[in-house]
Amino acid sequence: DDLFFNAFPINVHPVGHVYAQALARLGHRQVWAGSGLNTPSEQQVEMLGALRPSVLLGMPSYCIHLAQLMAERGGDPRALGLRLVICCAEALTGEKRRQLKALWGAPVADAFGMSEGGHLTSSCTAAERHHLFADLFHVEVLDEATLRPVPPGQRGMLVVTPLYTGQATPFVRWVTGDLVSLGGPCPCGGPYGGETLVLSGRTSGFWKVRGVNLNHNEVEDALLGLAGVRDFLAFARRDGDRDP
Repeated sequence: DDLFFNAFPINVHPVGHVYAQALARLGHRQVWAGSGLNTPSEQQVEMLGALRPSVLLGMPSYCIHLAQLMAERGGDPRALGLRLVICCAEALTGEKRRQLKALWGAPVADAFGMSEGGHLTSSCTAAERHHLFADLFHVEVLDEATLRPVPPGQRGMLVVTPLYTGQATPFVRWVTGDLVSLGGPCPCGGPYGGETLVLSGRTSGFWKVRGVNLNHNEVEDALLGLAGVRDFLAFARRDGDRDP
């Protein structure tokens, strides 16, 4: 009986098509809204209020934007009664997850993957861990310098080999650029069982300022945690540089 509202981009980025086709194959009802470039955000807010879907799908920042826009127009996102928000295609930081839960009044699930192989994990709403689809991928967590496996629980670079989803991109040991650690079995006892991944960031997701590494996700969490901050642009410059 669910009605899914698909607010992922419907363009050359595969994520919107992946969810739309999966829902269609499963026989679920869905609204192909797309992102704001496909259907204006103001119109999407009206559609959400009129259609009252039970599941919202979209990139975390856009789902936050839709909730804030609805509130600005006098609506209450929590009154829609969503039972679930599903995110993908963008890092879901702790602060973004907290905001999504508060704005929509619904649990948040997150999926993690890549265009080169498809969906690699899906998080549960209980323990908020990422369950690894070990039957679809051979996964290694390696030391960035030595390219040797790191011990379980230690952060390293994620390397994957698609086992069944590599027809278009048949990579072997694809270096994803993601920093992860193996988290062991999830206590939720969900259907996937086995190993979980803890996402930490990306190898390219750092600035080095005066010898200190700044993680993009940590900067984002810190800024979005400030009252009144809805979005931001961050840049690093040396003393004496002109403003951009």
